[in-house]
Amino acid sequence: MTTDNGVPLLRVSDLCVHFRTRARLLGGHAHPLKAVDGVSLDLPGGKTLGLVGESGCGKSTLARAILRLIPATSGRVYFDGHDLFTLPLRALRPLRRRMQFVFQDPYGSLNPRLRVETIVGEALTVHGLVRTNAERRARVAQLLAQVGLTSADGDRFPHEFSGGQRQRIGIARALALQPSLIICDEPVSALDVSIQAQILNLLADLKQQLGLTYLFIAHNLAVVRHICAEVAVMYLGRIVEHAPTAQFFAHPGHPYTRALLAAATTFEPGLSGEPPSPLNPPPGCPFHPRCPLAQPRCHTDVPQLTLRAGLSPAQRVACHFAGE
Repeated sequence: MTTDNGVPLLRVSDLCVHFRTRARLLGGHAHPLKAVDGVSLDLPGGKTLGLVGESGCGKSTLARAILRLIPATSGRVYFDGHDLFTLPLRALRPLRRRMQFVFQDPYGSLNPRLRVETIVGEALTVHGLVRTNAERRARVAQLLAQVGLTSADGDRFPHEFSGGQRQRIGIARALALQPSLIICDEPVSALDVSIQAQILNLLADLKQQLGLTYLFIAHNLAVVRHICAEVAVMYLGRIVEHAPTAQFFAHPGHPYTRALLAAATTFEPGLSGEPPSPLNPPPGCPFHPRCPLAQPRCHTDVPQLTLRAGLSPAQRVACHFAGE
């Protein structure tokens, strides 16, 4: 499924986010921290793409750069065919309504001084979607009911709710402006297992009812398997594998993907050593210092994310020897 003009709802093209660092003491040179280093991906409308990888690989930075919450160093992001990085703020404003964010922390993401009605309804007022307080209260009541809460909950403060209920409030806030795309940044990782299932089922139901598109960031591969149609694996700021979910779990193509799956299913460490520093990434394939299959070529040549012989026609892998 694509948008009406035949392009994916979201297209990320060679996106880089590099942060400046202070020069080291004793006359050392500063190196840019390459949090996101040349990421490209397409997300068709109505689909859910899971983005997985170890902590610190750049997943959340990528998500925030897509929405222009932080500046990108280079690259392009297209939403419904519009280049978000070249649009002036006036033209970007209506597109922002269609792109929303559900944050990881259901406690820190809600203003403790505001009642739920204000938290959920504030964007309605800012964007001029309601004209009176009565209209806003009615719309907030609808949104709260949509996520399994009651209209009376609008009069309460965030501290009066459990973690799962707070995340429902965050989801209601994201739905307020009737978005097309919602980026979910680890939306269930801070919740109890039983509550995680409830929130995942809620997100799945909302997607079905409203035709939503999700970019779903997660550590838990079982969660990704449950909710995502495709999976992209990120390592040291780059996408190293992108595949349909069934193919991803049945026949992973990248050694890093196989290590992640092994760790998730056997509860044993699937990788040796720590990831290299994004301040000083290794030459060639960024995974080669930890890869049990590394060859001399891996130390010098950067593998491109592309289709590989011997793998699924829809599976792209950044590994010189994938499929062999």
